Amino acid sequence: MVKLFFYNNWHNGDIIFERPLVRRILDRYPDIQITWGCWRNHKLLIQDLPVTVIAHENDDREPGPGLALLCPADHLPIYLWVGQYPDTRHTRWSNVVEIYNRQVRAHGLNLEIASGDVPMVDFPFVEIATQNNAIYVENGMVRAMQSKYRYAKKKDGELHPLPEKTHPWSDIADAFQYAVLGHSGNILARLVRTRGPVIARPPPSAAGWT
Repeated sequence: MVKLFFYNNWHNGDIIFERPLVRRILDRYPDIQITWGCWRNHKLLIQDLPVTVIAHENDDREPGPGLALLCPADHLPIYLWVGQYPDTRHTRWSNVVEIYNRQVRAHGLNLEIASGDVPMVDFPFVEIATQNNAIYVENGMVRAMQSKYRYAKKKDGELHPLPEKTHPWSDIADAFQYAVLGHSGNILARLVRTRGPVIARPPPSAAGWT
């Protein structure tokens, strides 16, 4: 049996983006064994996966020696940080797959995977405490399948590229997407800088959203 040791010395976002990689690998090669070395505070992010987790006594704020030292003697190390090669220093799915493929090739293993479609980044299900007026955002299928924010299926079986405009579910999703896009593009700051103070105006008609 091939035994691989995955590790990444960096932060939460790096770990989350590698969860789909592990799923793809195990779907393609179910007979391999994966052990994942992580910092103490990252264990929660991966312990639901079908892998063996070895958690360091430190967290990523006080890392100390690298996680490579946790690699069992009978495992082959695979370092999952995308920045380790000059041509993979951008966090995108194709680079996540590429750094894995390069290292299994270097070990002489025929365990490569194709990048294919970009998978949804999933999160482990955990119990959380929220305030009564909090907004809860989930990208899993449990609650999403209970809502009416959905994509119609065409005759050929493919999904329509745009979701159905089913109110109020689509309104909530649209508002959240606009908020994310506005924050990412820093739109408000650019408006203030180029046009002066933002003047309050009556809200637009809801007819434009139908």
